[in-house]
Amino acid sequence: MNLVFVLVISLIMLIPDPDPTSIAEGLAIVAAFALYRVVQNVSSVVRAREPFHNWRATLRHIGWTVIADAVLAFTAWRIWDSHGGAAVLGNLIVVVFVLLIGAADIAWEMLTEVSRERDRAQAVGASAGDSVGASAGVAARSSGAEGLRKRN
Repeated sequence: MNLVFVLVISLIMLIPDPDPTSIAEGLAIVAAFALYRVVQNVSSVVRAREPFHNWRATLRHIGWTVIADAVLAFTAWRIWDSHGGAAVLGNLIVVVFVLLIGAADIAWEMLTEVSRERDRAQAVGASAGDSVGASAGVAARSSGAEGLRKRN
């Protein structure tokens, strides 16, 4: 979702000849929606039927969005309050950077989890394959020995 927020912020800033009020309103809407998504994610984790063990990673993932959301809401408020002062537009760089770090963090977590699952599946497959291979090898050797006895 962080990448979508970056895209929407970029599109808001690409509006030709915008007035400060519309920029502030657009950024405030993005901040409000991001806060809504954070609340949704936290509530789904809290309401989960199975006990959740990885609170640190979840807080880290949600934290990136919360930090960016706070800076984005502050920036929207300052643009609204200053009637378009460009001094706070530099905050959007911070917002985009934090959102991209959050997206990279989530992507890295997913990548390592998929890698761990693949390694576990290969380990289970190898141990099952060893027992199947060993029994097939025994069967092949015994049938080969029977074939030699019949010829002699």
